[in-house]
Amino acid sequence: MCKLLLLITTTFCILQSHAQNVSIGTNNTSNAKLTVEGAVGPVVGLFKNGSGISLSVSSNNENVGLNYADGKAIATGIGGRLLLNNSASTGGIGLQYYSSTTAGATFPTAINVLRHTDNRWAGSGHWIDMLYGQPGRVRTTNQLYTEATGEFNLVPIGIIYFKVTNMHLGSNSTVVIKNAGNGATMSNSILQFVCDPGSPIDVGIVSFILNLDWITKEYDDVYVVGVPSFASFTPVTYTSAADFVRRPANQQDWLEVTYMASRLYSDSQFSGTLMLYGNRTLN
Repeated sequence: MCKLLLLITTTFCILQSHAQNVSIGTNNTSNAKLTVEGAVGPVVGLFKNGSGISLSVSSNNENVGLNYADGKAIATGIGGRLLLNNSASTGGIGLQYYSSTTAGATFPTAINVLRHTDNRWAGSGHWIDMLYGQPGRVRTTNQLYTEATGEFNLVPIGIIYFKVTNMHLGSNSTVVIKNAGNGATMSNSILQFVCDPGSPIDVGIVSFILNLDWITKEYDDVYVVGVPSFASFTPVTYTSAADFVRRPANQQDWLEVTYMASRLYSDSQFSGTLMLYGNRTLN
């Protein structure tokens, strides 16, 4: 009995001394708590609790699968995959989504959600492609939100075209405004429009205020590039201006456009194309 107890105690101590690190397919336990060498197909590990996670390796295509193992669903449902070095020619990292299929069945073609590639070999640097049916591309030299460096750190956020004709009709003159912005129309509405053709003793004036899209709130400063123009041969021009007006946080910002002249006639035209640029820096 004493010998048996001694054997059990010795075996327990040996097991305890080696219980911290485990290896499969190798005798080396010094690299990690669990070291696995070898694979079934490309899959070296499968952790199944519900839909499960798989770890796979192959040349230039190492990946972590979410309900995905060797192209098939672990359980019925959707799948996903995070790939490393997923392009043999450019390298990089990728994220893929797979539509739902039954357990053990092969997934349909992957939907590429995101891919980072290193194209320095082609002279075009690093890219992040956001892909969902259509190719998309983002490339920055450093950060999307760049620190102020004294360089030209401006981002185009909107374009507004306007034209006012028949100005002798005053506030009933014809107004055309076309615009495009970052994700929405840059001008949501005309807040105010004034046109006074003037008289021999009064000054002619045309002005309008546009409510801008909320995107302008995301920038520290917004700059208007472009100058309103006025076409008429007889009146004297006094002033022409386009200004960005920062409004309180709960109110849309404004674009104010103004022109003043000695008189406004039926053939007078007030027009221009204004570009809005934003500046945004890290705090």
